[in-house]
Amino acid sequence: MCHLKFPASSRLKQHLFGFHKRPGPFPCELCPRSYFNKFRLVRHCASVHKIGTVTQKEKNKMCETCGRGFASNTVLANHMRTHSGERPYRCGDCPAAFAHHGAYYTHVKRLHGKIVDRYGTVTRAEK
Repeated sequence: MCHLKFPASSRLKQHLFGFHKRPGPFPCELCPRSYFNKFRLVRHCASVHKIGTVTQKEKNKMCETCGRGFASNTVLANHMRTHSGERPYRCGDCPAAFAHHGAYYTHVKRLHGKIVDRYGTVTRAEK
């Protein structure tokens, strides 16, 4: 069962093509895999078939506490919560609080049967 959230229908389509074995519009010429976008096809060819190179973002945003590097300020800010103990995502139905939206989302869906998007919109989870 899939527990991911999708703010736009295009992201849902990308997920379905990429993770549920439905054929995407970008097929690999060397194996039966296909992908929803060209970047994922290129990354597949580089890592699986050793054709081309995989480009990775430079991890130049450094944590001043532990020295780990991150590719974006957003990921660095999320990481900093592991040091500060900050838990900004608070459940409205119980006292639980979380450092990351993903953990909060999973908690609310599994324990309270609701789906909460990043904008705070609450909907009932379908059974």
